[in-house]
Amino acid sequence: MKVLSFCGISYIFCLILVLMTTITSCGNRLEKALDLAGDNREEMEKVLEHFSGESDTLKYCAARFLIENMPYHHSLEGDYMDAYDSIYLEMSKFDRKSRNGAFNEMMKSIGKVHLKSVPDIRNIKSEYLISLINYACETWRNTPWSNYYDVSLFLNYVLPYRILNEKVDNWHGFIDDNFPYLKANKVMGVRGFLIEAELSDMVSGCSIIPNQNASEGKIVVLNDSSSVVKYSIDVPEDSRKVVRIKYSTDSNTGRIGLKLNNSLVGEVGLPATSSLNTLRNSKEIAELRLERGCNELSLYSIAGPIGLDCIQLSTIEQFDDDVVPDFSQAPCRIKNVGSGNYLWFDTVPPILHKEARLLPKKDTKTSGLLNLDFRGHVYWSISPFGCDSLNMCFEVKEFRLEENAPIGQYSFTNKNHKVWVILPDGDGYYRIMGKDSGLFLTSRLNDSGEECLVQSSYAGSDLQKWEIIPESRTTVKKTIFRYGTPESAALRVYDSYKYFDWFSFVGKYPPKTSSLLRGLTGNCRDEANYIVYMCRHLGIPAAIDYTPHWGNRSMAHSWSVIIRPDGTSIPFYMGHVPGDTLNYSHGYLKPKVFRHMFRLNEVMKNDLKHETEIPGMFQTLDFIDVTREYCETTDVTRAVPNELKNCNIAYICVYDNYDWVPVHYGKIIEGNVTFREMGRGIMYVTGIYKDGKVIPFGNPFMLRGDGEINEIKYDSSRLQDITLLRKHPFLGKYDGFNKRLSGGRFQVSNKADFSNSIDIHIHDGITEGNWYDVMIDECGLYRYFRYLGPESSYCNINEIELYSDEGKLLTGEIIGTSGESGKLKENVFDGDILTGFSAVKSSGQWVGLKFLHPVSIARLRYIGRNDGNCIEIGDRYELFCWIDNSWKSFGQRIASSNDLIYESIPSGGLYLLRNLSKGQEERIFSYVDNEQIWW
Repeated sequence: MKVLSFCGISYIFCLILVLMTTITSCGNRLEKALDLAGDNREEMEKVLEHFSGESDTLKYCAARFLIENMPYHHSLEGDYMDAYDSIYLEMSKFDRKSRNGAFNEMMKSIGKVHLKSVPDIRNIKSEYLISLINYACETWRNTPWSNYYDVSLFLNYVLPYRILNEKVDNWHGFIDDNFPYLKANKVMGVRGFLIEAELSDMVSGCSIIPNQNASEGKIVVLNDSSSVVKYSIDVPEDSRKVVRIKYSTDSNTGRIGLKLNNSLVGEVGLPATSSLNTLRNSKEIAELRLERGCNELSLYSIAGPIGLDCIQLSTIEQFDDDVVPDFSQAPCRIKNVGSGNYLWFDTVPPILHKEARLLPKKDTKTSGLLNLDFRGHVYWSISPFGCDSLNMCFEVKEFRLEENAPIGQYSFTNKNHKVWVILPDGDGYYRIMGKDSGLFLTSRLNDSGEECLVQSSYAGSDLQKWEIIPESRTTVKKTIFRYGTPESAALRVYDSYKYFDWFSFVGKYPPKTSSLLRGLTGNCRDEANYIVYMCRHLGIPAAIDYTPHWGNRSMAHSWSVIIRPDGTSIPFYMGHVPGDTLNYSHGYLKPKVFRHMFRLNEVMKNDLKHETEIPGMFQTLDFIDVTREYCETTDVTRAVPNELKNCNIAYICVYDNYDWVPVHYGKIIEGNVTFREMGRGIMYVTGIYKDGKVIPFGNPFMLRGDGEINEIKYDSSRLQDITLLRKHPFLGKYDGFNKRLSGGRFQVSNKADFSNSIDIHIHDGITEGNWYDVMIDECGLYRYFRYLGPESSYCNINEIELYSDEGKLLTGEIIGTSGESGKLKENVFDGDILTGFSAVKSSGQWVGLKFLHPVSIARLRYIGRNDGNCIEIGDRYELFCWIDNSWKSFGQRIASSNDLIYESIPSGGLYLLRNLSKGQEERIFSYVDNEQIWW
């Protein structure tokens, strides 16, 4: 094995390319793979021999498939990667904001990067492969969907032991040991009932300390082995609950015990956090069997100290898929056993947010008819029949968890408080449990004597039992979910996603799989790995799709998908159920989308086999092109200059913050190159790859939405003046937070309580990520100024500047309501537009100034939450135009206002504005009708 420095890492890819060329140049791929195994050949032969006599021929097929393709896969191993993996686990103990800083600091201790490329064919042992193949094949045979899939999809998307180049380990065994509920025929409430730790009876050895990250600003610390806290839990009926806690412990041996009614439940270890101030949510730590009436739950420290923020008790119920019928086959009526009345929607006119009612059955054929729409696993939504356009459903109002919270009618958005579990309760009746709360639908009379619907703990009452009466007519199924399908089973993985804590992890390499499943944090790459591994463990064909670069913003992106029997996919985005495309990234433009598989892409290998230089993304060809699954595409053909016609391959590129980035290749044939199935609505440039960089040729061009090409040609004979407001598009424009300034009031007063306040300005609408500059009419002299945030806005604002008639910046004592940690009121007047205020409460919050003496405000400047890419007064900028395949500068400017004006610039071109003072994000644009058009 060759030891490599980081600068020599390309050796790894050269080795892989040599292996690819060697093994695919001969028809006997298996024999060539065995030859390449070297000293490890005997291990590979053991695997083949082990399965050669198996009655299940799939196992031998799987062994051969893995061995034939193992030469193309490798791990980065050695002391450096061992240390990297350990640091990842240490980093996972920190709170989200501190993780990257902690990671970077710990990485300094490693020193110079040394990596070993270890080809799988020369490293993996027979025992590991035999175990993996047995598990994958037996799991696959036991799924209800395996007969509908071609074996090639099983081989590529269920069987493989790795996804990227993470270190190989026994991840199947780790999942079985650490995620026992993933396969269990049990279902539990997602959040359940919360008990604040400080409300307990503290027996001994405990203290309450402040903690700004805690739900109520304080935690209980179990200081030593004598520390005990006790809770009284009253239940109306024998029931089972799962216990989770939100805790902290800086001990690597942190351990907590639980007793129920003085009987030992269990003792469990708690993964360490970086300090007692850093809180994390545990997985399920115990299952309780509560007795009717009052129960006493005790938690005690075995090894600590341990900080407790809150205790979460979630209802857990046994289920059997074969017992519950498929209610989606026909509309139904849902009758309450106790009252004899029926669940009812108000649909004429449609009334959202109204509390649900129970009414007697009416004589009309369709009134009171409901759809039970299957939402995967054991979950259902309840909606009115014949009102698909309204997409109404029953849900728990305002995400509430408490007893007797009302149920209302809302729009369905795939959230847990809109989904129900239907459980048989004997005699043909059912209990209906809220997935989020773990409480059950119950008939209740309100103060007006009307029968309404609430959620409550199950007490065996007939008012909590329901008869589901199907009608003979059929109805159109509205969801992608069907019984016995992979996407339905994937709801188990979706439920486990609550353990994973996404953040923008800076680590270059994926952690070992068992480390990932222990640390449960990371970026999009790590999150996609987590989901795919969990799916494959259940026999669900899953893969990682990725775009090598977005078409209208910087960076690449990876996400997980479930593979259908026809080989196409269902997106499975983070925090969303399969098929839900509300994820923020779904709408970004994609020039290309590729899918990782285990098999080598033979076509790409043959196309690139004569190239001496290849961009990084094409150096490991374990992917296929699936762009057409995501967007409309066009084959793009471009002429190649005479001096480049002897080249074999050209590349098509999109723009990053600093340069053109290849996203696909094409073969040069007779002076032209064609790039297959390119995403539309994107600006491209073509080039060859030489000396480690792209050398562009031809004009940039925009591939329009209709598939036509617009050449971008600057016109130096037609000059124009351009006014610039930003250097990068405001991608947060349509995010939810961007509405929070609308209705915000800027007020002055001569009373500290603002009881006689006057509005000098009211912001209307969403923001553009830029400064707002408002001239104020004569309004007199005032001692106090404030910004009062609108309802539910948390008073979000980033910067305010006030000026006198003479243009002097007005200052004073900063006043206002309390802000979150790191988002205090002082941020609004600190001169930094990237820091801002976020109040601890959602409404009635404000931030302002108390002046030394009454002042008159003539001018108001302010900016909401933003990305820092607007024009800032005092910063130095430089404008460029793409001319003759390079960027030509049109001079530097120091901004003196909220915009920049450049005179006599060639029209029709492609432009780029750089901030030389600070920042990184930059985006190309054209200029049409006095507006920047971003690409």
